[in-house]
Amino acid sequence: MAITRQQRKPSPVVHWYSDKTLIDDNFTTSNAEEELISINDLLLPRLTRSDLNKVLTCRVTNNNVTKPIIKSITLDINLKPISVEITSIKRPLSAEKSVELKCRSQGSQPPAQISWLLDKKQLHNSRETYSEDNNVTISELTLVPSPLDNGALLICKADNLRLANSIVTERNEVLLECQIDSNPMVSKIGWIFNENILQSDLQTGLIIQNSTLVIKFAQREHSGNYSCFAVNIEGKCSSDNLEIVKCSFIAKINEKDEFTTEISSERCELTFFASKSHAPICKEKQQSIYGAAIGELTEIICHVDSQPSDVSFFWKLNNTQIDAQRFHQSSMGLESVLHFTPATLSDYGKLKCFAENAVGQQEEPCVFNVVPASRPNPVHECVVSNQTWNSIFVRCLPGFDGGMKQTFYLQVYDANRERLQFNVTRNENPQFVVNSLASGATYSISVFASNSRGTSDQLTLTAQTVAMLRHSSEHISTIKFKPVFAVIIALGCTFFLVLVIIVLILTIRNRDERLSKRRIQITEKYAKHFVFHLQYSSTKLESISFV
Repeated sequence: MAITRQQRKPSPVVHWYSDKTLIDDNFTTSNAEEELISINDLLLPRLTRSDLNKVLTCRVTNNNVTKPIIKSITLDINLKPISVEITSIKRPLSAEKSVELKCRSQGSQPPAQISWLLDKKQLHNSRETYSEDNNVTISELTLVPSPLDNGALLICKADNLRLANSIVTERNEVLLECQIDSNPMVSKIGWIFNENILQSDLQTGLIIQNSTLVIKFAQREHSGNYSCFAVNIEGKCSSDNLEIVKCSFIAKINEKDEFTTEISSERCELTFFASKSHAPICKEKQQSIYGAAIGELTEIICHVDSQPSDVSFFWKLNNTQIDAQRFHQSSMGLESVLHFTPATLSDYGKLKCFAENAVGQQEEPCVFNVVPASRPNPVHECVVSNQTWNSIFVRCLPGFDGGMKQTFYLQVYDANRERLQFNVTRNENPQFVVNSLASGATYSISVFASNSRGTSDQLTLTAQTVAMLRHSSEHISTIKFKPVFAVIIALGCTFFLVLVIIVLILTIRNRDERLSKRRIQITEKYAKHFVFHLQYSSTKLESISFV
């Protein structure tokens, strides 16, 4: 909140800037005891890592002449580590000989505190150094292993102590208290979980007593957004999601010293934030079978879901802790990668990936079957469908991929398999659409799979496109082989032709008769005219003839 006061006009303008960019120009101005008060509340709804050390500047001015008043703040945000890795030597250690080990953590603010554990027992002879920006913490451990430490699990763990108590542990009791300051007294108090009003349920261990919410045994399904609300005759005050708020209603005394119930302000303070944690669980839809050739490197990837997300991993091969010197492991966040190179047949079998966080160890590990890499098995149950005059659709089921990523191929030959006409490739599944085929033609189709170890046996199909032209010719030939139908058509055509001729003859005769009568009428008309003209001009003519 930025507040400015002054005793002269014009009223002050209060703006917020971030790196010289205006981010909030909404402010209110009021008069109080001959002062002009301007207030601009800046709300940052969601902070991210990019907001660390961001400078926010409040700029106040009331004219264009004098310099503005400027105040700045720098955001300091608590951030958990995003990665931790042992970066020192990967060779076998010698018993009773000192060795220096290094662990590197990144992303914590303030810098992470790094701890070392050997088979879950904390080691104390380590020292830490920090990068200039405090983003990286490096811990150096001096270790003198004994013969009994052979095969022991060494863990480097990074923690942000400011965030250590920000989680609720599974199966623990959780108590939430809603602090309310109200005048008049509240008539109702309630709790909301994920936008639903909560009710007491003794069977599930959910108890509501006035302003207190008790969860006897916190489970994963209790994770979500909690808030409380209070109601009195003046109204209702409630919190946003994820927050339980303390609300104070302030009564107002008017100028006549009479008490009124008008609410002059409402103040809500954040008092609690609740989240939920659980031990790691294996993420679904992971690759479960890996093919590995002796002497060749294969990366086995393990994904888990965890809250909190700060986890450590360890692997077992056939229920035996893996040799960290033979098989290197790297972790980033919720993913662990085991760099696995089998040397003998005994290195094949079941790999189990375990993760552990502050709540506990993963109960059901992620299981991966490591088998000798081989070429893929043939596709099966292939079906040709949706044939048109120029296209076909082929769908198959994939066979075993040999423990490696496989690619599917479809080849289209002519019926005699003398010439390859089309070659189609699919990476995900063996489903193919082939276009631009000849109409009514027969094709020989081969479908097979391939990986880096070889190619599967081919499955051969025969497919035929729809013959549109052949269908039309067959229809015409069928009509020709029906003589009765042909005779009926011929008689009908003859009758229609005769009828047309008769109509034409009658039409011509009627027209000739009409023309003849018209000529007679015209002749009579002009004859009278010339006779009249002859009589009128007889004194001037010696003779005249009229035809």
